[in-house]
Order: sequence, then structure tokens, then C-alpha cells
Amino acid sequence: MAGTQLYHDYLQPFRIQKRLTLNQCFKTVQADAGTFDALTYVTFGGLDLYDAMDLVAVFDIRKHKINIVSYEQDRRIAADSRVRPVAATLSRIATVSIEIVPTEFFENSTPLHQLRENTRFVYFLDYTGTFGNRQIDSLSELFSDGLLRDQDYLMITSCISPRIVRQARFMLPYEDTFKLFYGASIVVDQEFKIRNHVDLLVGIALSRFERETLTTGSQPPLYAKLLRKFRYQDTRTPMGLWLYRFERSLIRSAKLEDGSFEEFPQAFAKKEGKEEEIPNIFE
Repeated sequence: MAGTQLYHDYLQPFRIQKRLTLNQCFKTVQADAGTFDALTYVTFGGLDLYDAMDLVAVFDIRKHKINIVSYEQDRRIAADSRVRPVAATLSRIATVSIEIVPTEFFENSTPLHQLRENTRFVYFLDYTGTFGNRQIDSLSELFSDGLLRDQDYLMITSCISPRIVRQARFMLPYEDTFKLFYGASIVVDQEFKIRNHVDLLVGIALSRFERETLTTGSQPPLYAKLLRKFRYQDTRTPMGLWLYRFERSLIRSAKLEDGSFEEFPQAFAKKEGKEEEIPNIFE
């Protein structure tokens, strides 16, 4: 659709609000994670891998071994991205490794399995569309394959263009499911669905995984702890960004909490401009 395409085509150097929001997310992960040696960052980095620069601006490459895995389904873009400045420069640093996978996300999971042990994972699923059923399937596969585990982090973007999320049918089939996860007394109005649709769908993916683990007994259930929830708008297409930490849960299908967006960076008070003194040249 036109709004999503506009978001996708807008050049990354001009995505200032996105850069600021990512900076907040990575700082939150750094403060929350504490001390660790190695980090694997999984992204849809595109041509220029700008978000990799956001990552290394927060995580000290002298203190951490950082693996970056970027999925790019366009083979031409994948080939070009390897020689672009960010990938070419970071690849020369001993503590940083970059692998660009020329497939759609999770079509080739081998690079993730090779890095899975002895490292914390941070996933940035930077979808340009609105998060939905197809993305739930990818999450479910990550859980089932043991690629998203206790103490890993997940960031998800979802397009919240009014042309999509203010339609009467948006999340309409899930209204009863909202009440199941949030409590029967909640009012499932349009605003509630907009700010909580990703939380609900992540909860559904975890519920599927819980049923699987109860059957196989292979892994303990997981709980997604919401750390931040942002709304930003670099273009006419507003976006939401959700940040979670996963942890083992002893509670089956833990109740979700209604969380509001942080309007970032619009929430900050604007600096008052100094009134310019203009001399009267006619005196």
C-alpha cells in the first residue's frame, strides 16, 4: 500500500525519529541485560545497515563480541550491502562479525543456529507492514527451534497507519481473545486494539509454544516482559515499536497488561526559542 511504501522508501539518514527510538531501545537492553560477553543481533538491515550503527553506538565493541545477521530477500541489495560503508567498515573490526543472508527472514535459519549457544540474542523484526498472522508464524518457529530463549530480546515494528488500524475490521476477530488475555472487564475499543495488537499477537505465539512444551516437555514456557512501547512518525506513516525481554515463566498464559505508547521524541518539552531582537532602522 502507498503509506507502507512511503515508509519503506524514505532514506534512512532522514529517519531521525527512528534513530532516536532505536537508541532508547538499545540503551534499555544494555541497562537491563547487565554483564555479558557476546551479543547476536538479528535484523532486516537493508542496503546500508544503519541500525547496526545504532547498535554499536551503544554497545562497546571493546567489551563485547557482536555478531550481526541481516536478512535481505532481494539478492541484488544483499550483494550490494556487503560493500557499503557500514558493513565494509565494521567487518574489519576483530570483535564484530557481519553475515548478510540473501533470503526472506527465517527461510534460512542456519546462521542463527550456528551462533545460538553462549550468546544473548536481540532480534529487530523491522516490519514495514502491520504485524499480523504471518509474523506470528515466524515467531512460533523461533520459539519451537530454540532460537528465541530466556533472556533474549525482541523488537518489533508495526505500521499503525490510520488507513489500516482505524478500519472497523482491524483485529475484529480477536476481540474475545483480547478479553481472554487482558481480562473480561476491559473495553476493547479501537485505541485499545491499536496500542495492544502486537502484545496480543506475541502472547498468542507464546501460548502456542506453551501448548507445544506441555506436550513434549522439552522446554519451559516463556513470558514476554514488555520493556518499552514507542510511537514515532518520520513520514506520514506512523509506526509503533515494541521491545520485549523473554524470561522463563511458571505461570501458564500470564495475563497481559494494557500499556500506552511513549510518544517519542514528541513527548519532550520543546525548547523555547529566543525572541530575536530586530533593530528599527528607521529611527
